[in-house]
Amino acid sequence: MSEATTVRGKVLDEARNLTEGDRNVAYGDPYENLKNQAAFINEYLRQRELLCEGKELLPHDIAEIYAMGKLVRRLHNTAHRDSYVDAAAYIAIAYGCFQSGLDDMAHEFLDLVDALGTN
Repeated sequence: MSEATTVRGKVLDEARNLTEGDRNVAYGDPYENLKNQAAFINEYLRQRELLCEGKELLPHDIAEIYAMGKLVRRLHNTAHRDSYVDAAAYIAIAYGCFQSGLDDMAHEFLDLVDALGTN
């Protein structure tokens, strides 16, 4: 892949390097990491009675919240490049988590179909 020449491309290249590089080694797979974070946050919200019955945050929700946090930081310093790069990275992670969640649901569905077929 050629090196980006536009500011947009450079920001996206940097975001890609963040999401596919050292952070995976340091924190593990983003989907699994955010799934664990969602479980902790959901329990916290349940204990505080802030989560509606039958509702929960999913891994992609957590990544989207992190992206919003990066965008809010821009209110203090609109020229801070890292906030843009990090927001782009979190949005890409959110979409990856959404896709992984669909994969998990498909596997759960197939497991259920298998279980029903053996009974």
